[in-house]
Amino acid sequence: AKAHVKASWDQSREPAGVSSSSTSPTAITEINVPRNPPTFTTQIGNHHFHPAHRLPHLAGGYSKCFNLHGHTWGVTLGITGPIQDDMTVVEFGSIKKGFRHFVDEAFDHGTLLGEDDPLLPVLEEFGQKVFVFGRDAHADGIPWPSVEGVTAVLVRFAHSLLLPEGCHVTGMHVTETVSNAIQWRKP
Repeated sequence: AKAHVKASWDQSREPAGVSSSSTSPTAITEINVPRNPPTFTTQIGNHHFHPAHRLPHLAGGYSKCFNLHGHTWGVTLGITGPIQDDMTVVEFGSIKKGFRHFVDEAFDHGTLLGEDDPLLPVLEEFGQKVFVFGRDAHADGIPWPSVEGVTAVLVRFAHSLLLPEGCHVTGMHVTETVSNAIQWRKP
């Protein structure tokens, strides 16, 4: 006999329940999800972007990041919330489109600098794409484009995304290199 699984958000039953009916040639197994459905975290992306950056405040010979250099960065966004009527936490396409648009417009194939970086006026004079930490959108109060600073800007932007009711940005994983990464989680 074939078995079909029916899942439902049954508001009238207590949690627990797996019941099986085998009175017909096709058995139906019903799984009843608790009255208050659990929340799920969905991971969106692993979007890559390719900016240059530098951290001149780390001068003194102890950091390679003093020099202007580039990386292939990656970002994955975590959104937590209840399952919506369409059986998703969020619809991936619209969230990815909005998030990737910001990342690509702000960071990709550009230069990330702090507003106090002496290279800033030179790059701006030559019309280069520069995202300025401490000045540009979502970067107020974040002085330098360290992996922590980039993550903070991305988290701020992610919080501006229009999400379904009950959904929240709860995590982000940003890689600066294959071996350097940061994980942000909502406190």
